[in-house]
Amino acid sequence: MLSRVADASARTYTDADEPATLPDIRQAEDYYGVVVPSLRRFEYVRMDLHLEPEDLMQLRRLRKGFEVWALVPLELVGRAHAVLRGRVDQLQPWWVEGDAVRFGAPRVP
Repeated sequence: MLSRVADASARTYTDADEPATLPDIRQAEDYYGVVVPSLRRFEYVRMDLHLEPEDLMQLRRLRKGFEVWALVPLELVGRAHAVLRGRVDQLQPWWVEGDAVRFGAPRVP
């Protein structure tokens, strides 16, 4: 599922003439990344909010050079505000509707 969300996110940027890449940065199957170099943005696509110390260190490193957006399932947005406050720049909900991945409006955690 996460690869579908990351692909859909990258496609929205590419469709808007903002090239996006999917780097192979996964340590496990718990998250994916989308990089939009022209916007200096990194999207951190997660299925859950269980963050290990390594995840938190990676987010700190990423924020030194990128604006970091966390894409989380719609049902976790409320909890994500508390867990990711000060760790990411924006939260954006995602959900699946039929066969399509949909995205909500980004918001500051």
